[in-house]
Amino acid sequence: MLKIRKNVYMFVVAIVLSILLTVSSLGLSCQYDTSQMNTFQLINTPLLISTFLGGGNNDGMYYTGVNLIQDKQGNVFIAGTTESPDFPVTSDVYSEEHKGNSDLFVTKMNNDLTEVLASTYVGGSNNEEARGIEIDQNGNIFVCGITNSSDFPVTSNAFQTDYHGGTEGPYGSGDAFIIKLNNDLTEVVSSTFLGGSGHESCSSIAIDSTGNIIVAGSTSSSDFPVSENAYDTTYDSGGYIKDDVFVTKLTNDLSEMISSTYLGGNHDDFSEAIYIDSSNTVFIAGWTGSSNFPTTIDAYDRTFGRGYYDGFISRLNDDFSNLLSSTYIGGSQWDFCYALMLDNDENIYVSGHTASLNYPTTSAAYCRNYQGSGGRGEGDDVFVSKLSNNLSCLLASTYLGGDNWELGYELVVSENDMVYVLGTTSSSNFPTINSFDDEFHGGSRYCGDIFISCFNSVLSMLPASTYLGGTGDEAAGQMLVNRDGEIIVSGSSSSLDFPIAGDSYDSTYNGNADVFISKFKSGLSDNQQPKKPVLSGPTSGKSGEPYEYTVVTDDAENNQIYYLFSWGDGADNEWLGPFDSGEPCKASHSWETRGDYELKVKAMDEYGLESEWSDPLAVRMPKEKIWCPISDRIHRLSDIFSFIFLLNRMLTEVD
Repeated sequence: MLKIRKNVYMFVVAIVLSILLTVSSLGLSCQYDTSQMNTFQLINTPLLISTFLGGGNNDGMYYTGVNLIQDKQGNVFIAGTTESPDFPVTSDVYSEEHKGNSDLFVTKMNNDLTEVLASTYVGGSNNEEARGIEIDQNGNIFVCGITNSSDFPVTSNAFQTDYHGGTEGPYGSGDAFIIKLNNDLTEVVSSTFLGGSGHESCSSIAIDSTGNIIVAGSTSSSDFPVSENAYDTTYDSGGYIKDDVFVTKLTNDLSEMISSTYLGGNHDDFSEAIYIDSSNTVFIAGWTGSSNFPTTIDAYDRTFGRGYYDGFISRLNDDFSNLLSSTYIGGSQWDFCYALMLDNDENIYVSGHTASLNYPTTSAAYCRNYQGSGGRGEGDDVFVSKLSNNLSCLLASTYLGGDNWELGYELVVSENDMVYVLGTTSSSNFPTINSFDDEFHGGSRYCGDIFISCFNSVLSMLPASTYLGGTGDEAAGQMLVNRDGEIIVSGSSSSLDFPIAGDSYDSTYNGNADVFISKFKSGLSDNQQPKKPVLSGPTSGKSGEPYEYTVVTDDAENNQIYYLFSWGDGADNEWLGPFDSGEPCKASHSWETRGDYELKVKAMDEYGLESEWSDPLAVRMPKEKIWCPISDRIHRLSDIFSFIFLLNRMLTEVD
């Protein structure tokens, strides 16, 4: 049977601590009393709606992940793993039949989470595990994961039609898979295996600007398919689990491999997250036990921390032939990167969890001190770190946690550069503020309550942070911020009293473990972000001379406001303030180099909640000899004509 998601993490814990962690330790039980169910009335709460989704057995399956994506119409797609033969599937979909012990499910819900529009099983006669979901420009749904079903449904034109199986690994023996379904979930458009003679785990998926499919994961196969011009064509791994990272690009119809590479050193290497920037550069984050994991010359950290595992972030060019930049990140204990995303300026945020008391933090961080019990296996803290796009500089970094266990699994950066982090905590003193729920409800050591936390862009303030859970176990899935700025989170729960709210699709706990999907207001609280700032000032001038600009905005709660100017020339910026709501802020700046610049400003309230950027103001600093007011030109022409008249008169008198 396939192991549960993050089981490789648990496997490492077991090696270090000599503790056998099994699903039974999660304390799941199918005996429950419906009188204990917790349905919330939505009165002045940031929780907009919350629903169960599941059947009578395990759904979401603790650590396999519950994956989320949204289409252009606002419909929410959920992909995960189910053992329930009565999972809610709809008619006229690809498959209404549960075939193996654990199958994939893919479910389409409306934006309000009140209705299942379509829902299907996908799988073979053995086991499947969903690990990632994406959507292309045409609304097709892609899911990646792991299968050990030789009869997993692949299409005739697939890149790999044969199942390779392979050696037993932390996820069992199996191949990676990628499958493409149409938006209505009635058809498997294309589907392929991906693997070699060892075991594979496909952990994440992304789509580039041309529609190509990029997946990343881990493999123990020395014959994993790689391209001739790949950055690394050689399998190098040793260690306990003997995995290297792989990164593979396929055509949108999954029929052809475009490029593929290994990435790793001589120990265990695992990929957990992938992100594609505007130039189709590929960013990978994960964790490594390799002291010779490839790093680049100008990387932030080229030294392995010798704490069993360090986090890593790597950056590959479009065809995976060149490692553009790569760095370790971590301290002297273990460090695991699980999430990665870029902001509007293409700075890199990563999140995960650490047992390192000396994990790198920055001077203005929200929390610079490790809060856990200390040491591997004693209680990890979450970390959130921000690096420059070329991975050379740590811009901001903070701990987040209480005195017990925190596991950080997901990170999303919103359009206004608010940083949301999702995970699980077993700490009764986990930091909460402006919260939906400030009380810890219980659960086992690694599966206590869900936490959702919101940082400002420089990770110095925590505007909102909340628990989400019941008295049973919860495991975090994925998170997204929709077009309205609302936060949607997923996961699995064995809590009968998990908070269900609003006119939800399913308010009834169905047994063992159910999927949950919950939607929160923007910012996670009733506190609203400041309005979009209005910026005014000169649009041209002379280089080297200072010019004054004015910005103003309002805050619905009349909180005090700070302003951050982006001058467009790379100059260092600091928050200015505080100012009262509606009070103008003035700032001066000089551009030393002639050229065109784009000036913009954002606002932040006293709790750290940030506005969107102002509309940009184009500023031109032309060459000095070109810039000349009309009045100056008239005066200069007058001087010239006066000189010519005087010269002509002198010549006439000489004659």
